Amino acid sequence: MRSYRLWSDIMIRPDIETQLLREYKEFIASKSIFGDKTKILPSTPQSFSVYPTIVFSETSNTDNLMGKSLDRLETVDNLLYQVDIYTKDIKKDGKTYAGRTVINELKDLTFNFFNGIGFIRENATRGEYIDVTVYRYTMVFSGRVNNWNMKIC
Repeated sequence: MRSYRLWSDIMIRPDIETQLLREYKEFIASKSIFGDKTKILPSTPQSFSVYPTIVFSETSNTDNLMGKSLDRLETVDNLLYQVDIYTKDIKKDGKTYAGRTVINELKDLTFNFFNGIGFIRENATRGEYIDVTVYRYTMVFSGRVNNWNMKIC
């Protein structure tokens, strides 16, 4: 006879996306010269009113077959995060920074953030946006997290 677990027996895990978003915001705010001007959101806004804007979102969260117990409890999740940077030329402290300069600084900091927490950069590419004065850069990172203690492995 097979036994089933009740929903009430299943552990509710903390939200890793919110935790990583908070850490990323703090990282950018403290490391970027544009940190005080940068708006970081978990989803794409209806319109962009602030530049630079970064959209930081979890695009995939799947179970890891090697991280399942014999009774099919998940212990490891595979995660994919997508980070999109949108910017124009920025004026700060009386100086104008070209959009490409802004993108390059934020891109490098984003690479450092994800590398520092143990993720792998899967893809990074320049993108296009309807408004040709807006620069866009898209990055995808993958990682695994132990879902019982939220430690990245």
